[in-house]
Amino acid sequence: WSRTHKYGIRIPKSVEEAIAIDKENGDTLWWDSLMLKMKNLHPALDVHECKVADLPIGYKFVKCHVIWDVKLGENFRRKARFVAGVHMTQVPASLCYFRMDGFL
Repeated sequence: WSRTHKYGIRIPKSVEEAIAIDKENGDTLWWDSLMLKMKNLHPALDVHECKVADLPIGYKFVKCHVIWDVKLGENFRRKARFVAGVHMTQVPASLCYFRMDGFL
């Protein structure tokens, strides 16, 4: 990554760095943005604490990461997006869609 700041605000590259930035600033803005996203996302995630061989057929491991951002129009609100690297797995065509906002 080449961008480390946006609007003068330091952008984290990991959850650990977000926590460190919050401690340096004496606030919890990055942590709160992550918890908001995880609260909304939690029902969609299944956690299996077992061996990989014991997972049901059809389950696939997908790497995930957090994308951090600062929103200018919302009083410099910190935003966290939890994204999955689905480009690493094959997805059935019935589950794929294409969306173009603003093009009619």
